[in-house]
Amino acid sequence: MILCGAYPAAVSSKAMTARTAESTFNVALRDALLKTQARWSRSEWILAAESTGMIYGNAGARPDVLLVDHDSVPTVIESSFSPADAERDTIKRLSADGPNGDFVKTASEGLPIQRGVALAIDKRFRSMPREKIVNDLLNGGLLCYALYERTHAKKQETERWPSAGFVKGNIFDLAQFIIGTVSKQELDQTARQVADKVEQAAVMLERRLTRAQQEQVAAAVHQRSAFRGMRTAMVLWLNALLVQQRLSEQVNTREIQPLPSEAENPMNIVRQWRAILGENWQAIFEPAVGVLESADRRAPRTTRVALGLLIEGAREISRARLGLQINIGAELFPRLSEDRKEAAAFYTQPGTAELLAALTIRREDIPHGEWATIGW
Repeated sequence: MILCGAYPAAVSSKAMTARTAESTFNVALRDALLKTQARWSRSEWILAAESTGMIYGNAGARPDVLLVDHDSVPTVIESSFSPADAERDTIKRLSADGPNGDFVKTASEGLPIQRGVALAIDKRFRSMPREKIVNDLLNGGLLCYALYERTHAKKQETERWPSAGFVKGNIFDLAQFIIGTVSKQELDQTARQVADKVEQAAVMLERRLTRAQQEQVAAAVHQRSAFRGMRTAMVLWLNALLVQQRLSEQVNTREIQPLPSEAENPMNIVRQWRAILGENWQAIFEPAVGVLESADRRAPRTTRVALGLLIEGAREISRARLGLQINIGAELFPRLSEDRKEAAAFYTQPGTAELLAALTIRREDIPHGEWATIGW
């Protein structure tokens, strides 16, 4: 993607005609976006255009396009043939107060809407019918857009990216822009919360295991110190829990269950992970199972509590809609390691690489015949 240059001014016309053309474009934009991500066509996701009843407490509000995706934060797109109007409408949508003076929320799940895309519609779309607009977009027609983010729940403040001008990209760039962008503030906050739970779990087990047993854990996860070994093991369990949750959402099998709502008997988790091992995924689940079984034999109660903390951490990642954006190793290890220069040593291992690839790419998102053979 590149920055747009000077954007052409809107062609003067009657307001009703312009609004009709914009409405047609918005519906076509929704139709095109639906074809960029297979999961957006499912009933549990929302990708609505020109629809009322989308905003909590304001049934008459009509966002141009609203996306509620379980893997990213809700995003509103406000478009106009006038770039200034697109930006004004986006800021207005984000700056409106919710029922309690905080973020505006979605009517479907009560999720805060703190991110918006201002899209400047090119004048070539003014007289195009809906079907032709969809074809133009799917064939690589370029769009110009900018991201706005409300930074405080109680203050009507927004940040813009880029700071000036618009990003130029096609409809597929826009889709990735939406799902691949996450607030650094949100990412940092969630990473801190999850890192605290990982640290608590590691400290609990350290207090129950002998030094020799801690060193055995470190050796099992290829770390040189007991300190790093315990924390690496906890991140490995967190990775496994996240993949279990992801697979339970995607794979049509009764053997893979979603995460429990609270601390679980470690052996029940082991059975789940062994069932997943039957589908491959050795790089993540084989070492996770080995360390979990060993810890459960030596400190069953403490292991159960530690797993409960990690389940809470996985749920926090899910609640923040960071399932596809957060790099578990990169975000957590610098916060946990006693040697930050070497903190990246583990998260480039094959197991975590496999996890990140799986969280980013779904089999059904790839056209038939284009999925590489990776041992699944």
